[in-house]
Amino acid sequence: MSEVEIRRAGHADAERVGALAERAYRQGGWADERYSKLLLDARSRIEEATVFVAVADGVMLGTVTVARPGSRFASLARAGEAEVRMLAVDDAARGRGVGSLLMDACEGLARDEGSAAVVLCTEPDMYAAHRLYQRRGYARQPERDWDWRPGRPLLQVYRLEL
Repeated sequence: MSEVEIRRAGHADAERVGALAERAYRQGGWADERYSKLLLDARSRIEEATVFVAVADGVMLGTVTVARPGSRFASLARAGEAEVRMLAVDDAARGRGVGSLLMDACEGLARDEGSAAVVLCTEPDMYAAHRLYQRRGYARQPERDWDWRPGRPLLQVYRLEL
């Protein structure tokens, strides 16, 4: 495959973005019926947040959303923080650094917009994501962990000072 391009998603990408995100989360066991609907609705994310995609040879390899505090897609961002949501890499593209390239774009956008930090949350068993975030210097924020689905483990919060 050729070089991976990271770009902002447009409306024409919405269906593929939603399908990729929902598939990745469902395969990992992290998407119930309610969350699947949110993942599939990439059009709303593209309109109300910033969505990046990773593409090579016309194939979408990954996607991620950056939400601002107070917006519909921000679950935990406070003033001065950008929130990373719904990072998803297609199974066939794992191990190629796609997640890291998408995180570069998120962190760059946050810096450009004057954010002091980037925050995100993960499921406790998203081990590959935990390794990615820790390698990038994200620190756990256990005091900010939260439970949006009763009966499931708390979502784990990470934060990177910019």
